[in-house]
Amino acid sequence: PLADALRDGDRVRGVIKGSAVNHGGRSSGLTVPNSTAQHDVISAALADAGAGVGVESIGMVEAHGTGTSLGDPIEVDGLTRAWRRQTDRTQFCAIGSLKSNIGHLEPAAGLAGLVKVLLAMEHEQIPPTLHVTRPNDHIRFEDTPFYVADRSIPWLRKDGESPRRAALSAFGMGGVNAHVIIEEPPVVAARRSVPQDSHVLRVSGTTEEAVRDLATSYARHLGAAPDEDPGDFTFTANTGRASHRYRTAVTGANAGELISGLTAVAESGRPVGRLANQPETGAFLFTGQGSQYSGMGRGLYATEPLFRAAVDECAELAGPFCERPLLDVLFGDGGDQEAIDQTRFAQVGIVAVQVGLVRLLESWGIRPDLVIGHSVGELSAAWAAGVLSLPDVMRWAALRGRLMQACPTGGAMAVVHADADSVRTALSAHPEVEAAAYNAPRSVTVSGPEAAVEAFCRATSHRTTRLTVSHAFHSAAMEGALAPFADAVAATQLSSPRVPLISTLSGDWHTASTVTDPRVWAESIRRPVLFSDGLARVREAGARVFWEIGPTPVLTTLGRACLPDPGLRWSHTLRRGHTDQRQLHDALVTHYNHGQAEVRWHAVHQGKGQRTTTIPTYPFERRRLTAPSILTAPLPPTGETRTGGHPLFDRHYVNGNEAS
Repeated sequence: PLADALRDGDRVRGVIKGSAVNHGGRSSGLTVPNSTAQHDVISAALADAGAGVGVESIGMVEAHGTGTSLGDPIEVDGLTRAWRRQTDRTQFCAIGSLKSNIGHLEPAAGLAGLVKVLLAMEHEQIPPTLHVTRPNDHIRFEDTPFYVADRSIPWLRKDGESPRRAALSAFGMGGVNAHVIIEEPPVVAARRSVPQDSHVLRVSGTTEEAVRDLATSYARHLGAAPDEDPGDFTFTANTGRASHRYRTAVTGANAGELISGLTAVAESGRPVGRLANQPETGAFLFTGQGSQYSGMGRGLYATEPLFRAAVDECAELAGPFCERPLLDVLFGDGGDQEAIDQTRFAQVGIVAVQVGLVRLLESWGIRPDLVIGHSVGELSAAWAAGVLSLPDVMRWAALRGRLMQACPTGGAMAVVHADADSVRTALSAHPEVEAAAYNAPRSVTVSGPEAAVEAFCRATSHRTTRLTVSHAFHSAAMEGALAPFADAVAATQLSSPRVPLISTLSGDWHTASTVTDPRVWAESIRRPVLFSDGLARVREAGARVFWEIGPTPVLTTLGRACLPDPGLRWSHTLRRGHTDQRQLHDALVTHYNHGQAEVRWHAVHQGKGQRTTTIPTYPFERRRLTAPSILTAPLPPTGETRTGGHPLFDRHYVNGNEAS
């Protein structure tokens, strides 16, 4: 429908208001048309166009018009009889035929006529029908609604406002008749395009050579206007071209950077990927507290409408539970690092950004097969797995952060760079210090009162790194938060995970009973995070592609330490100090170039105000095909009879390319 085309930014050249097809049935000859059938199909097309499309609003008829003494009078007669149902006016509509310009294209003749009509509308000129020195003697145009367009005629709108309309006929040998009523497209309002920090451009072909040839054409086209915004170009290439098995994609902030990437593809400096027959299992890793920073996700909020809508929804849902508007905390003028570092704001802010990232990736066709979260990240993971609704996860995040911040301060945390057994042995002499997280084979976080943690760090022989925190999280200091949070969980309707979900309390998969147990979610505040064990379960389940969902790639570093397999792929979505959209586009391109399923390219451009434009077409790899030659045996001498085969059916056909 027209509304969908306008919504999607398609370039509308014309609108089909009405159409009809019929068959003339028996006539006096195979090539002799049936005037009544033509009259009927024209009347049916006018009826299909509706009462608002009268014949007097039509300014041009593109006739089948073969120029024959028999066919043309029959065609004009059918048109006239159909139009006379609505008007008695004469010679107000131009009539012509493209066949005078380019000849008869047989089955493509109607399509050529359509192109003529659309170009006439765009140029506001009715082109002439050539070589008309004397109209057909059997047509009395003065008694019809039509006059021959034998010269170029300015095409003015009826009453200066009504849209231009044309009628087009195409008749096939044997009696098939088609007629359409075409209207010029509506005037499109000035678009509001969303400024982009990054663009992604895919190149796809049936062979690797085709991909490189198309990359060359794209680079040449963009190079002709390097200062123009490439948004319309990438939109057209990504959404208006077929997807093939061989593919690659490049990113760039502008046309120049895209050209550099395309040139690398064209010159074989960048590999061409291929669609995998079986996509690899993917996991989402949800970052926990400590990854937050002021302005996290601000770039995506400005450039990605779907991310913006998701974060706005989260902010509205969190509003009743937060002391300050969440958007002010996340994106306030100048940034408020002190506010976002407070647990009551950090946790709900991280979850909101993670929801926006998941919504955006899912719209692009990237969904997790498995999920795991670190501390507060497990709330987002549970939402992504379908355990609880978005309003509930925002309420949980706000409450969890507020309860944890209300716990006693004066705590400290540190990372011990040693294996778990060594850390447990070292902690035995410091009863006030607890293991807070087992993150990697040689990365264990400890937590406790500040003096006790400081004493432990001085006493241990292992290398330690102090963390900047306000509380001793995942320690006895959090006891006061457990009961109120368990009550909130108990009041929430929870479901079994639709996507397998890790419990970092046990380091194993959540079950239908654990995921709905309030004590499990409450104890996760107090007990250590068994991230390394949980990640091992994820890998055992077949995961080979890992996406870190969060503001900072903390878990990617830990994950690589836990799973050093070089065949695994790790992608992170945001990174402080990097352009948000470019960071995410780079991850998308890596995913696409490895052939992991298809990307929903329309969603990549959704809501950005980009439109279809003219770009290079597909570089077909043409081959010359020859008709097969016929090898025949010599005729027998006169008087002899050929034996052993039929003179026609037993001839041997050989492809000409193989005959030699």
